Amino acid sequence: MNLLRPFSHQVMKLLFVTTNPGKVKSAQRNFEGSGIEVTWQNLVLHEPRGEDPVEIAMAKVHQAYDLLKKPLMVVDAGFSMDALNGWPGTFINFNLQKLGLPGFLKLLEGKDTRKACFFHVLAFHDGEKIHTFRDEVGGRISDTPGGKREAWHWSDLALIFQPFSENRTLAEMTESEFHDNYSQKVSNVYQMLCEHLLKNPSKPGS
Repeated sequence: MNLLRPFSHQVMKLLFVTTNPGKVKSAQRNFEGSGIEVTWQNLVLHEPRGEDPVEIAMAKVHQAYDLLKKPLMVVDAGFSMDALNGWPGTFINFNLQKLGLPGFLKLLEGKDTRKACFFHVLAFHDGEKIHTFRDEVGGRISDTPGGKREAWHWSDLALIFQPFSENRTLAEMTESEFHDNYSQKVSNVYQMLCEHLLKNPSKPGS
């Protein structure tokens, strides 16, 4: 169920800058019925190396705005495993390329906990200033990979991440189940942005 309150006026367009089609699908689904149409700009941005996801998202949205000169948003994600003191944090892609999923699972062998969480930072540039919103989705790491990577998944971690109250990985769910169990929970950042835009309806305008 979409919790975003619909705009009462004309459709508002919101530009999402990312190279990840899975993020776009999540955003578009979460904004359904809100009166906001999410449009996609597939643009490669320089990603600063750092451990603070807010700083990374702010740097990327500032860079995107400098290039496109219009209100837009970016979403940056991180992943934290309790047994590894929050590793890999913001370095998901680097470590997935280096170790692969087998390497991630190997690091958890013999550990007392498999708790993990995704965290997401949405940065929105309204043409004057940057607004940031953050949320987390908790769960655990499965013992073995399950399912197949699909277009709506954000990363290969979908094959080993089980949201709390689920005994399946994200990749073992149908697209509808994935959005109900994960993407709709991520909608917190989108809902925060929607509430902001309800108070400032002229900002995205295009």
